[in-house]
Amino acid sequence: KTTELADEEGYLFLRVHADVDVSKIRIKALNRGKNISFTDLRVGENQALLKVKAGEYYWDFFNVTKGYLYLRKRFEKNDFKFTVKPGVVNYPGAWPINKVPHSLYMPYIYLSNVNHLSNDIARFKKKFPQLNHIPFEYRGENEDPYANYLSQAITDFQGDTLPELLYLRNNKEQLPMTLIGDELDTSDINNRYPKLELYYSQNRTQANGISPQGHFMLFTAYQENKIILGIVNINNYDVSILLNKELPEKAFVKNYSWVDKDTLFITLSLGNKESHYVSHLTINKNMQITNATFVPFNYSGLLVDSLIKQDNDILFFASANDRMSKKNNLFKVDVSNDDSIAKSFRKIHEPTKELEDIIGWLTDKNGVIRAAVSYKQNKDDEELFTYWYLPDPKSNQWIELKTIKGTENKINLVYLSPDDDYFLALTNQYSDKMSLHKYSTSDFKHLGAYLDANEHEIQSIIVDQTNHQVIGHTIIENGRLTNTYYNPDDDILKSAKSANPDLNLYKVQEIPDYNKVVIYGDSPSNDGAWYILNTNTNKVDKLFDHNPEFEKQKKGYHHLIKARADDGVVIEGYLILPDPQGTTQYPLVVMPHGGPIGVRDYAYNDTMQHFFAAHGVASLKVNYRGSDGFGKNFTELGKQQWGQKIEQDIYAVIQKTLADHPIDKTKICSVGGSYGGYSSIMMAYLYPDLIKCAVSIAGVMDLPLVFTAHALSEDQEEYQTLVEIIGDPKTDLTQLVEKSPLYLLDKIKQPLLFFQGVNDTRVTVEQIIRTQQIISLKKLDHNVILFDNEGHSLSHQANKLYFVSRSLDFIKKHLNLE
Repeated sequence: KTTELADEEGYLFLRVHADVDVSKIRIKALNRGKNISFTDLRVGENQALLKVKAGEYYWDFFNVTKGYLYLRKRFEKNDFKFTVKPGVVNYPGAWPINKVPHSLYMPYIYLSNVNHLSNDIARFKKKFPQLNHIPFEYRGENEDPYANYLSQAITDFQGDTLPELLYLRNNKEQLPMTLIGDELDTSDINNRYPKLELYYSQNRTQANGISPQGHFMLFTAYQENKIILGIVNINNYDVSILLNKELPEKAFVKNYSWVDKDTLFITLSLGNKESHYVSHLTINKNMQITNATFVPFNYSGLLVDSLIKQDNDILFFASANDRMSKKNNLFKVDVSNDDSIAKSFRKIHEPTKELEDIIGWLTDKNGVIRAAVSYKQNKDDEELFTYWYLPDPKSNQWIELKTIKGTENKINLVYLSPDDDYFLALTNQYSDKMSLHKYSTSDFKHLGAYLDANEHEIQSIIVDQTNHQVIGHTIIENGRLTNTYYNPDDDILKSAKSANPDLNLYKVQEIPDYNKVVIYGDSPSNDGAWYILNTNTNKVDKLFDHNPEFEKQKKGYHHLIKARADDGVVIEGYLILPDPQGTTQYPLVVMPHGGPIGVRDYAYNDTMQHFFAAHGVASLKVNYRGSDGFGKNFTELGKQQWGQKIEQDIYAVIQKTLADHPIDKTKICSVGGSYGGYSSIMMAYLYPDLIKCAVSIAGVMDLPLVFTAHALSEDQEEYQTLVEIIGDPKTDLTQLVEKSPLYLLDKIKQPLLFFQGVNDTRVTVEQIIRTQQIISLKKLDHNVILFDNEGHSLSHQANKLYFVSRSLDFIKKHLNLE
């Protein structure tokens, strides 16, 4: 009747996207307002604009009717709550009502809250132009400054026709960004970069273990779109193929292992589901495999132990599914046939039947489960880890040793002493870095440090399988896993390592009866290979490469970089140069990793780095403060340092690289994903004289949006973690805006290239839609590319090739490379 609002009134813009027909929704007022109800919402978009009293509101329920079935989904007051402010258009976010398959009769239906402010404000301004003079505000739990920023950008727009700001994926022709879908043709990429496909070859091979008697090795091969499961006779290298099948692009073999001398357990991952199988082999007296049968294993969960010494028996950690009501319990399963498998799941493994919610197990020297860790959340959403011990392996009388709150205090049990007196555990409770400590098995009392590796975090221990003694440990040194043996004579690979100094060599499995050891080896310029070591002759023979096509291609040369930041913190980086001793000054691409907290880069093979090196471009990865593996203090130093000390660390490593290596300081770009994408753009802003162009994939552009992208009220722990890592939007909003590339775009003069997956749930597509709106309104010369079939990372081969080739094209263009 009138667009004017009373003193205590505000507009409420509601948008509900429903996957099902919704018969009724009700939103209740907490104080003075009236309840809001709608009926007969249909599948798809449902919108409403209402005048309502200012105050607090919350979702009370929604109803879904399907045939004769009826569902009412109720909510608590704090589940989905929002505030209506007087005098403005209130936007509490969009409300998807989603469904996922659950049962034959009724799917699982749930409500969520997402911030689609960019498109919804554009949608609103189109539909209600008469209300454009009224401020449009996001009214979620935290403030979102983008509505005001966008409105000001529209006001400041200089041009005859305002650009289209409503971006819909079904209107591809009108999108200002490039939308890449399943129809992507890579023929042009192959013409320009004919070897790119070879660098990213999907034809690869994986060794999967030696049979108990040492006669056969399992291997998995991926050839084109086929998955091959095979067996190699170790003595004569005869090959038997068990499976040669075309599977979906994302399919892979998750597990392929021996159960006993002639039985295998196989797990295929097929995208969003897994399929388990048992294979029984027929082996003749000449050690030839003459037949293989497959038995479906129709239970979800995880293989815990193959129980190699027991024919046809496994320990299986089962999750709840349609055929079984048990909750995450351990079963000893006879995999002989269908009937024996089904029968095994009728009874929980006797020694562990009293335990629930177990997330980890520890066995003794005889392979018997003797310790366990369970996980629960209390009413305050605190994480609780409870440690259990079984003193008598012949009973099921478990002792509850201790309950610990929070992952930061978690103790990782890795070893039970041969005399059952103590555990060894990895923990950083008593030192800056992860080290080995002893705990009593009787009362979990801390018995002191067992081993501290000083400058390095211990990753795992090495145990002699013949006597169950700890003979060494593994650390990460200079970006690579390194085994340290307390007695050098225990290192069976000592001579092989001396003969192959460029390779990291790891023992996969020893075959004493044949005086052979299966070895895996890799390096910063090698994607890995499997070898056989003859312990009598110390001769090493290669079995096969992990990626044979990649190994044939030209690669760069690795250099370790160590720099000191302005505050004295030592930062580690890994440089790949096109030539080890070239006099040419090379262009450089800096590649910040994601995270930023608790993630790290390694000095292992990186395909993109080597492809760039083959085209004359050096590249640099940096483990800035906050990266994992350098101790608690180093991790803490990275918190709330977005756009600050993290980027200063990267700058320090670049300067050290320029001082020590032949790099052209006038030709440097940055490329990164996730946090690395954010960092890549911020490096261009912070160091405009150094960084000449930047590429971001799935990069965070708007820091306040991280706190409003979806409702965080149900997960206070996630919210607190984000506050610790990024900053508090309630108290530090101005600083978060000042550190957000979105609000700095018009100040960045270098060319930028953005990639984003439409289905990304971690860094939502809302981030890049806002970016494109500002690019359009401010007439900036940047490009945005959307992958319509991707999430936070690239899973389709064609998209990987497109991303790498387009990024290299962009870098070559803006660094004026031939």
